[in-house]
Amino acid sequence: MRKDAWGWMIRLLTGLWVLLPSAGLVGAQGVPEPMPSGSLASPPMASPPMASPPIAPAGTEVNRCAKPPGCPPPCEPFPECPPTVWYGRVSALILKRDADRDIVFATDGLSGETVLSTEDLEFPFEGGGEFMIGRMIVPSHFLEFSFFGLNSWEESATVRDEDNALFSPFSGFGSDPVGGIDELDNNRLASVRYGSRLNNYELNLRHDLPMPPIHLNTSFLFGGRAMMIEEDLQYLTESIDPVASTTTTNRIGTRTDNRLLGLQVGGLFEFHVEPCWWVDFRALGTICQNKIDLDSAYTHIDENGASHVYVHSNDDSQTAFVGDLSLSLIYECSCNLTCEVGYRALWVTGLALAAENLQTNPEILRLGPPQIDDEGEIVYHGPHVGVTVRW
Repeated sequence: MRKDAWGWMIRLLTGLWVLLPSAGLVGAQGVPEPMPSGSLASPPMASPPMASPPIAPAGTEVNRCAKPPGCPPPCEPFPECPPTVWYGRVSALILKRDADRDIVFATDGLSGETVLSTEDLEFPFEGGGEFMIGRMIVPSHFLEFSFFGLNSWEESATVRDEDNALFSPFSGFGSDPVGGIDELDNNRLASVRYGSRLNNYELNLRHDLPMPPIHLNTSFLFGGRAMMIEEDLQYLTESIDPVASTTTTNRIGTRTDNRLLGLQVGGLFEFHVEPCWWVDFRALGTICQNKIDLDSAYTHIDENGASHVYVHSNDDSQTAFVGDLSLSLIYECSCNLTCEVGYRALWVTGLALAAENLQTNPEILRLGPPQIDDEGEIVYHGPHVGVTVRW
């Protein structure tokens, strides 16, 4: 019995010597040599102790962003710049105008094909300028005012027919001639001239949202927008009476003024690609009240050369929506100067466009008031390039 007890005691002590080093209860320097092959298990080899980093002398700057050999720096902070109080941006803006509907002005009376419409008016890219100034109110809150305006789009198109077989919208393109003498069709000429202007004002409060130290900065925008869209349309037809060979002229001038005023919300997202390069994405949505004014002037010169002028106007109010998207690539030349290039798009609904408000009913042209079509939509889009100065 004593021999068995001593044997169990030896086995227990041997197991404790094996298990204690792996559990960290025995120091590494106290680990004995591996047990013979006949024992229960061999203890693991202890790792050499980690050397404590040397303590830098007082006043010495310690590099807290050590770079392992052969690896890029694990952290490279963005350049430190003094806080910005005032900043301003000047940009060159080039936009193209795209309307949602094609309006027909003349058809071929023989084939019924459209020969003159708004598709013949190209409305190419038109240049303008944008100005913005901002000021920090308190840290992370900025007040910004911006304005941009474009030079007027001025487009015209004319179609002639030697067979005097152009039909106009005043008679439903020949489907509903008016009177015994056809004064509105059998045209030898149809001409249209179109002008459009755009001006935009914004006042926004920008709040920089608290973000973790990553390559994305986010800002919340809230403010107001005032936008003016003015359009003019001049439409002219010359008709030939096939029996009396007399000429009549119809000239219609249509002018629409859209004055949009509303509140908007949105966001600004800055994706930092490099310390001096980043991408800005700006998105805003505005709900506006559109105050519409429509003026119509109709001049009819009959077969005797007598002129008859009819002038009428109307006004209306409509809810409109403005969507504003902008994507820019920005390079920081210094702490006080950045350059940018990008693309911008604006989508506007609830508009009274001049082409869509051309009065085609002869009775309304003479007696009034003109009827307002306020369901027009326009997309303005194009590139921009500018500089921002901070101080």
